Amino acid sequence: MLLVNRDQIESYVRTVYGERVDAPAYLLKFGNLFVDLPSQPPMFRHEKGRQEYCRSLFQHYAFDDRINDSGFLGRSLNLLVAHFEPTLREIEKIFTIMVLYYSSLPKGQLTNEFLIALLAILKIKRPAIYQRLSAGTLTAKEFLNETRLDRLVKDSGKTLAKSGSWI
Repeated sequence: MLLVNRDQIESYVRTVYGERVDAPAYLLKFGNLFVDLPSQPPMFRHEKGRQEYCRSLFQHYAFDDRINDSGFLGRSLNLLVAHFEPTLREIEKIFTIMVLYYSSLPKGQLTNEFLIALLAILKIKRPAIYQRLSAGTLTAKEFLNETRLDRLVKDSGKTLAKSGSWI
């Protein structure tokens, strides 16, 4: 299977062989099935895909067994992923960072799950902010302006406090 921008390839064929060539017919030499994909999937599918992928990685890496309050970590991740909108590849990197962090801790050690999830997301999604936080050169006001976490806290503070499992 090969994914290409067919219009772009046809334009290239016309550039190389001239305008008289039948570019769509010429491409049939290389493939016999062409499928048009939607240019942009509906947002609800993408958001649901992120949540499902997070849930899958959460189970795969057995966070329930690694930390005391896995439900809070799950809810925190759910809110932060919706807020920062990482790609699926970025989500995988975020989980890798968290797995490495939690693997380095003694079992049962208390941590701030929201903070760990936030730092992992910032390291991947906003590395400049992460670097400035690490260096201690970022003010609280700049942090809130850059991350807009004040909006997340206002809208979702009660959701984080709920007991229960992964949302």
